[in-house]
Amino acid sequence: MINLNELEIACYLYNKFTNYDAEYLKLRDKGVINFSDERKITSLIEWLRKWGCRQFRKRDKEGSIKSLQDWYNSNKLNLPDNELHIIDYNFDKNEKIKKCFNNLMEQTASFRDNKRSKTKVRIGPVGAAKILFAIRPHFFAPWDTSIYKGLGFSGDGEGYMQYLKKIQKVLKNLKNECIKKGIKWDNLFKRLNKKHNSYPKLIDEYYKNIIDDKIEDLNYYLVQHPKKSYASHYLTIKAWIRKDKNNNHNIEDNMPILK
Repeated sequence: MINLNELEIACYLYNKFTNYDAEYLKLRDKGVINFSDERKITSLIEWLRKWGCRQFRKRDKEGSIKSLQDWYNSNKLNLPDNELHIIDYNFDKNEKIKKCFNNLMEQTASFRDNKRSKTKVRIGPVGAAKILFAIRPHFFAPWDTSIYKGLGFSGDGEGYMQYLKKIQKVLKNLKNECIKKGIKWDNLFKRLNKKHNSYPKLIDEYYKNIIDDKIEDLNYYLVQHPKKSYASHYLTIKAWIRKDKNNNHNIEDNMPILK
């Protein structure tokens, strides 16, 4: 289970070496995403591209906008309230959220040209998670392919639901740790030097740092040892993360900690 010290390290690295927060804050500061306003949806699509979602092609913008509007109009009643925080949600009844995710990931993002026809390019699991995060940042979390595969989750509504449950469990544990240490839960973002206020995104930042780092380590190792092979890269990365977890004092000794 992630502890506060580990989260501080991950957020420090995320702040120092990525620009994702800045791009998200630009989108957030434009206000609530109104799906009846094409300018708002255009801003969402532009942000998605900056966050790596290349399935949204510029020339197919009108189709992308209509696809997102159709999805929202069909699923808006299944979305959690704007102010509902994931830590307070009862996941016993989660079919609506799975349905929202599955419907969204199958929506059309753009079209790929073939010699004789056009092929539909769907939004997919990564695009779906990032869109849900953008419209409900207190509840949903973004993820990338490396995260859901690295954690062993499927790239669909069921896998995303398991990811959210995992995040909720981590957040509850972190909140209890803050209480024991006399840290106000609402002050966590200031402590981590974060300008956003999305608790789910904090956990995404942790997983993105840890898992992407291990993927880079594995790729480098395989280049240096071309005769070495692993039956499962996923299990290998998982074992390396577990090993680092057991030896975490070595990491902490060489990392600046936010106070």
